[in-house]
Order: sequence, then structure tokens, then C-alpha cells
Amino acid sequence: FSRPAGYFQHVMDQIVSFGYVAQGLGGLKPWILYEPRNSTTPDPPCVRAMSMEPCSLKAPLSACQAQTIKISPFVRYCEDRITGIKLVDDD
Repeated sequence: FSRPAGYFQHVMDQIVSFGYVAQGLGGLKPWILYEPRNSTTPDPPCVRAMSMEPCSLKAPLSACQAQTIKISPFVRYCEDRITGIKLVDDD
């Protein structure tokens, strides 16, 4: 399959690695490794992502007046970034 030019720049940044994106493009839910806090390893240290979609680290600003009730079941906060959002399945 082919992706438009600039696709990887859209889904990658300094925080998101290519491995995360590659697994998502392969239809796999990637593993997310949590960052240590105060030299302490999180418990658990990693989790399986809730979907194969990459995290949008900053929610887009929009003046859209769409009915958010219809889309909210498919949007969640990212597992490792509280300001990020991602698309998920409804189940």
C-alpha cells in the first residue's frame, strides 16, 4: 500500500518512535514503555496500547460544532501522554 508524502512526519515526532508507527501500520497494537519517575520503575513497566493508532500529542483545535456524543466513544486520552488523544475501537 502507499502513503501520501509527509505521512510519517504527521504521525512521528521527537517522542513517538518509528517502531510504534511501524507496528500500527502493520495492524498491531504496540507496546508502550512507561517512563521512570524519580528513578523508580513503573509497575507495570509497559502495557499494550488500546489501539493501533498513534497518539496525537496535542488535540487539534477546531471550531466544528459536531455532535461530540457520536464521536466520543472513539476518542480516548493516550496511555502515556495526558494531553494527547487517539482513535480507538468502540469495544
